[in-house]
Amino acid sequence: MVKLLIGHKGSGKTNQMVQLANDCIEKGAGSIIFINKNHRLMYELNYKIRVICMEDFEHITNIDEYIGFLYGIISSDHDIETIFIDSILTVSYT
Repeated sequence: MVKLLIGHKGSGKTNQMVQLANDCIEKGAGSIIFINKNHRLMYELNYKIRVICMEDFEHITNIDEYIGFLYGIISSDHDIETIFIDSILTVSYT
């Protein structure tokens, strides 16, 4: 299932996503992944949530590599329950 949080800039989409991730870790039995473009949200998320910052992976330059990166994350852990991706449209890949 795909759930999109859509709204104007500054409408609180990221805060909603952080709250959903923190709520999901209390209810779920599997791993939770949160992909963000920088390290800004690391301390707002529960310590059980695996945070991946895309600034650390500057070798990903296009959408095909990004999709391959997501496939690699999924294949490395078969216990993943939910993946949250923040700011996916603001990351520019050429």
